[in-house]
Amino acid sequence: MAIESIFAFGFSHHQLDIASRSKVSFDESKQNKMFVEVLNDGVQSLIILNTCNRTEIYGIGDVAMVKDIFFTIAKESQTYEHRMFEKNGQEAIDHILKVACGVDSKIIGDLEILGQLKRAIFTSKSIGLCSGLMQRITNQCITAAKEVRTKTQLASGTISASYAVVKKIKEHFGEQPLRILIIGIGKFGVSIAKNIVQHLPKSKLTLTNRTDEKAETLSKELAINYVDFSNYGASINDFDIVITSAYAENGYLVNVDQIRDMTRLKWLIDMSVPLAINPDILSYFPKLNLLNLDQVTNELESTIESRLSELPAALQIIHTHSEEIIDKINWNEKSRIIKIWKNKIMQMSNDSPHLQIVDEPERNLFIEKSIKEFAKYIRTSDLNGKSVETTIEAFLKLQVEAQGKSNQKNSFNDVKESRRTCQTA
Repeated sequence: MAIESIFAFGFSHHQLDIASRSKVSFDESKQNKMFVEVLNDGVQSLIILNTCNRTEIYGIGDVAMVKDIFFTIAKESQTYEHRMFEKNGQEAIDHILKVACGVDSKIIGDLEILGQLKRAIFTSKSIGLCSGLMQRITNQCITAAKEVRTKTQLASGTISASYAVVKKIKEHFGEQPLRILIIGIGKFGVSIAKNIVQHLPKSKLTLTNRTDEKAETLSKELAINYVDFSNYGASINDFDIVITSAYAENGYLVNVDQIRDMTRLKWLIDMSVPLAINPDILSYFPKLNLLNLDQVTNELESTIESRLSELPAALQIIHTHSEEIIDKINWNEKSRIIKIWKNKIMQMSNDSPHLQIVDEPERNLFIEKSIKEFAKYIRTSDLNGKSVETTIEAFLKLQVEAQGKSNQKNSFNDVKESRRTCQTA
């Protein structure tokens, strides 16, 4: 499989703001539809990485066809097609490496993205859309990410999107006790909850989640409160701060009609993608402070500057792993072509009238010599996306020229016969 067939495309915080990313977010239902479609169309590999900051597709195969499927399923994404990035070949491999290592993250050195990528890879494997080549690429990406974390300080310090929420609250409210509600306790929501418990010990935290049992279990673990998901809307006004970290399946989770007054409620923090808090709330309650994911994480930019000095070392590690991936792909491709030539030359030894009249030792010697010469040619050649047929034709041409110069008629006939046989094979 040629390197050029590896691709990456999609949207991230580099191309779209939070409101636009909400519109292109690829939920589980859309992902399942895409998996079914690409399986039917014979795509070798497809990984869908959908996070707060990116909706990206990685794969091996016909990228144009995969993009058509993507836009058919996510029609709203066509509005932003002109802003979509696309990378192929080594550029695609480099991109996946940078994502895995946290170099491409909104918060550089992000520790959460690798886990998100691993889960996306696991999903791809479970439905048979992660070929051996894609597994080798992703395994190398995971290895590179671990090396970046152990050999550099790119991920040093307490910096994450979940910690950014706490940092923002502490900067404004100090150590005063607060009543805080978190709506949604997926992995991200759990991380926010644990940071609040650790860094805002005077505050009183309450959880709610679509699965009430999950909220109850976590509340016992952290020794905090929880409220049934069916009742959270009526209690929003009992909190100083409401934080959402949940997927809004059927519209917003916090709406204008749930806000009665501003006696207690001061802040709404929407860490969800798509957005889970109706932004129209500010039109009715302008004194409320409504923050989204981008606004919260932007506050960390000054803190992140200390990590930038580690970026060159991280990029060097990524470059090394990228070259290793390319070398492995090239060698696997060359080995495959050598096997094809071996099969062709073995078949030719049975079909060629010229070789049929020589004894078996001489025939075996010809076969062995031909395979060795072809292997030597392949090992020193830059395939550069050439087809197997083009590569074999170039080799045969060189052989004809070499034999013509040496005037070795019998060998020349062998090569001509080889060329004729391979052209008709």
